[in-house]
Amino acid sequence: MNRKLYYGWIMTAVAFIFIGLGTYFTIMNFGLFVAPVVSDLGVSVTSFVFSATVFQFVTAIGASFVGKIVDKKGIRFSALLGTAILAIGYVILGTAKIMPIFYLGYGFLGLAAAITGPLLTSAIAARWFVKYRGLVNGIISAGSGFIAMFAAPIVAKSIIGRGYSTTYFLCLIPVIVMLMLAIIFIKNKPEDIGQFPDGVKSIIEKDNQVKVEMPGLTLSEAIKTSGFWIVTIGFAVYMFADLSMFQTYNANIQSRGFDPILAAGVVSVFGLSQIPAKIIFGFLTDKISIKIATLFGLACLVAAALLTTTFTSSTSVSVLYLFAVLFSFGHGCWPPLFMKYIIYTCGAKQIGAVYGFGFMVFNLVAMFGPTVTGVMFDVMGTYNGAYSIHAICVVVAFVLLMFAKKGEFDH
Repeated sequence: MNRKLYYGWIMTAVAFIFIGLGTYFTIMNFGLFVAPVVSDLGVSVTSFVFSATVFQFVTAIGASFVGKIVDKKGIRFSALLGTAILAIGYVILGTAKIMPIFYLGYGFLGLAAAITGPLLTSAIAARWFVKYRGLVNGIISAGSGFIAMFAAPIVAKSIIGRGYSTTYFLCLIPVIVMLMLAIIFIKNKPEDIGQFPDGVKSIIEKDNQVKVEMPGLTLSEAIKTSGFWIVTIGFAVYMFADLSMFQTYNANIQSRGFDPILAAGVVSVFGLSQIPAKIIFGFLTDKISIKIATLFGLACLVAAALLTTTFTSSTSVSVLYLFAVLFSFGHGCWPPLFMKYIIYTCGAKQIGAVYGFGFMVFNLVAMFGPTVTGVMFDVMGTYNGAYSIHAICVVVAFVLLMFAKKGEFDH
């Protein structure tokens, strides 16, 4: 007997590419533009790198508002909106010749990332799946690592051969691909095409229409619960450490005396390892206790942070690669874990709004992490002190998350 393919899996495959393109071509290639922009405009590295701070701030603030849009207007509208904003950002950056315009451009990219990043990933996983939510979240999140394998050399060669301004305009090509995917394939929810979320249990018949009821709390109800704040604060402490390491681990390795080419090799191993890491953690959150999965993921991050404190110029390459793998699992665990904790404590009724508000709060804390790490390096002349503190932060985050309790709502 032939069974019709559940469209949620098509949504997963399309979102893998869509969100991968949106995530990678917003900020993950940021470092490739630093040297050419600084050299061409004669500005300081600090002034241009501030663009990344603008990006992070707008992403954090925008997530709260975007979450409500996803809940009210749907996934498809949000995907189209994010794509349009992303296009505007690249047009602005392609014409930018002074820093304020760069800040404006990266502000638009930050808003686009708030729409086309983790929030949309979680909305798709929560609305189209029940049984496989964690796995789907992990698969879609892995898209950025997959795209990175192909995009990094293309962007780098384009900057060298055509200049950074033209390269910003060429980034509109993946935006066009995103637009086509959103128009043709992305749907709001399975009920719109006569299907039900995979594993759904609660179905209500109303006005001759089938409506799927997702149990949970509204945003106004969620922010009044201790569970929401325990999870949000726990991830804020975790992300403070994780984002700090993510933005400084390459510099940390080079500070030990390793050449940039070898450091770039470690980055490649980290990027490749993120693909299985996110998928594995997504699978684990569906199959085992969320708190055991948390222990595994955060233990990897603690181990990675402490391992860097042993680095010297004579450290073997295999140890550097071990760090990259450990860090990829410690970093890659958060997208499926945060989504599952939000659903665990607050349900999926308003997943966009609740997730978006939590995402905003923990990112506003995390955005100061890289700066604190840089200041500590300037004072101490080494990253050891900062990374030791990051390891402690992750342990504190784990303890906080262990206090999270299942929310009180209709299941």
